[in-house]
Amino acid sequence: MTGELLEDSEMAAEMVSESMGNAIKFKLDRKIMYGTDLDFSGILATGYGDEATKFVDLNLSVSSATLLAALFNMVTYYYGGENGTWVISKSAWNQILPKIDGNWHPIIDLKEKILCGYKYKIVNDMDTDVVVLGDFSQYGTAARDLVKSVDEGIGFNTFQSLFRSTIRVCGRPLWAGPVTVQDGSIVYPFVANTDSAYLPT
Repeated sequence: MTGELLEDSEMAAEMVSESMGNAIKFKLDRKIMYGTDLDFSGILATGYGDEATKFVDLNLSVSSATLLAALFNMVTYYYGGENGTWVISKSAWNQILPKIDGNWHPIIDLKEKILCGYKYKIVNDMDTDVVVLGDFSQYGTAARDLVKSVDEGIGFNTFQSLFRSTIRVCGRPLWAGPVTVQDGSIVYPFVANTDSAYLPT
């Protein structure tokens, strides 16, 4: 943070706040999806065994009709909550988009961003070729208040200030495992594909 920016306190505060907000959002989003440490059980890291995520075979390089059938197969494992959202990595979407043909049109609405009855989002910071259908309200987080601090001493010789924010968060899926419904089918709050560069260990 240079002296020139510090002279405009409103601009400095706005820039710092936006930068910190973006950084925290990026870190939290990735932790929610991939986190495997003591404080985070990531959605894609808890998919083996009796866990809350179902992994299904979805090969993005197949034909249009086969890919559409595989997406429908993912939907059959989803528990049906109305907050369901597709979260699709940019690389996966780049493979899906060219396969959208006449058979897809009742199933997908590119303007409203709806796929198989659920909203979809294209996310740039996800790992390669990842497709997730889930109700993200079924992922719980607990957080302590954000702590901000400023140190004007560290960069005093270049007339700079150091800004730091600390946030303590933990999170995990709220479901201990899948649920067997009355017709015998097994459903999950999160369904993901296995055809990706990232696989849980």
